[in-house]
Amino acid sequence: MVSDIASSRIFYQVQNNVLSTTDARFLSDFEQEGLEVKEEVIQSTTLTEILDRYHAPQDFDLLTVDAEEHDLEVLKGLDWKRYRPRLVVVEDETFDFQNGATNPLVFFMHQNGYSLNGFVLKNLYFLNGDSC
Repeated sequence: MVSDIASSRIFYQVQNNVLSTTDARFLSDFEQEGLEVKEEVIQSTTLTEILDRYHAPQDFDLLTVDAEEHDLEVLKGLDWKRYRPRLVVVEDETFDFQNGATNPLVFFMHQNGYSLNGFVLKNLYFLNGDSC
């Protein structure tokens, strides 16, 4: 599992694997739907640790993140001073284009030098300000 810090975490594996999560807030909804949930303790790692392990270049073209409502935490686990993808594509189910500036993910990416250059459905496209 990829997150903002390397640690042991509880992972809730839902009968429908698409809904599996580390966020206990969703469990009551799943149980009401009659879905079986199993708990498992797993070790998380950060995106920086993964890129380091596989000797990724510091500048690369595309980073895409789709982590089922855990996307911001994944992005927080990247050392943005060391790794600078040109384009970042992130799924965000909460994105509302009329209130984009107040979106936590958009705010975080802006803080790290990326601008929201477009979106299709719930996929947000961020361009590195250094590569413009």
